[in-house]
Amino acid sequence: MALLLIRPASFGFNAETALTNTFQKKPAAVDSAIAAQQEFDAFAEKLGKAGIDLLIVEDTAEPVKPDAVFPNNWISLHDGKTIVLWPMQAASRRIERRNDIVEMLAARGYTELVDYSHHEKQNRFLEGTGSMVIDYPNRIAYAALSPRTDGGLLRTACRRLDYKPVAFRTIPVNGVSVYHTNVLMALHEKLAVICEDVIDPRDSGMVKRMLEETGHKLLPVTLEQMHAFAGNMLFTKNRNGEDICIMSAQAYASLDGAQKETISRFAAIVYGDIRCIETAGGGSARCMLAELR
Repeated sequence: MALLLIRPASFGFNAETALTNTFQKKPAAVDSAIAAQQEFDAFAEKLGKAGIDLLIVEDTAEPVKPDAVFPNNWISLHDGKTIVLWPMQAASRRIERRNDIVEMLAARGYTELVDYSHHEKQNRFLEGTGSMVIDYPNRIAYAALSPRTDGGLLRTACRRLDYKPVAFRTIPVNGVSVYHTNVLMALHEKLAVICEDVIDPRDSGMVKRMLEETGHKLLPVTLEQMHAFAGNMLFTKNRNGEDICIMSAQAYASLDGAQKETISRFAAIVYGDIRCIETAGGGSARCMLAELR
């Protein structure tokens, strides 16, 4: 499986997205754009050395797109060589959608295009694999409802893509819902990394039951670890078919020895220092990766 990444040209703090993303923090006076490029390059090099196939696309200088490094919110790829374009809440992020990337993927055989971006006109949003954490073998899409994740649109998309929707509520942090599902859970075929503490008690039993019924061992992470992006991991495979777990250095440092050992039983851990991207962008390793399934 290959991963699509966008090398950022104009990375920076986005005040519009910060309204619904409590993970973002305005950085001190540093050149975030240059720092993000340096972090991106080192991170991509680590992924390549782990045997992961990468499709790296350069961000365009114009228009300026501070969050272009997070492509998984506007595009996802599914079986049947299907491309899906997703509606995003922040107007400043909608310009990230690029026809040239869609055409590049079409040349690789992704000829079926599903476009939900028109739902932005009705203020209905579903931000790709940020809003949905998908259990592909069991065809289940987990989604934490939030201003960026519309339950009705989730059901519509799941009917089209043949997934079972599992929507749940979260406990607001500082009065704001957890903005994306992929910061609180990550799925391997047999392991679920999940922050149970942030899931509404009315829904947590249902979510845990579904995960256990599909053969997942639960690996809880704390709220503090979630805020260090310990839920924002991606389990994937390299070109040799070996299981890899991708995360940030901050996420890795937040895990205790037993948690690291548990993950390592299922996948080799690869991590990189992307602290500037995490701080100003409010997203981590998983957000930077779109899977070419």
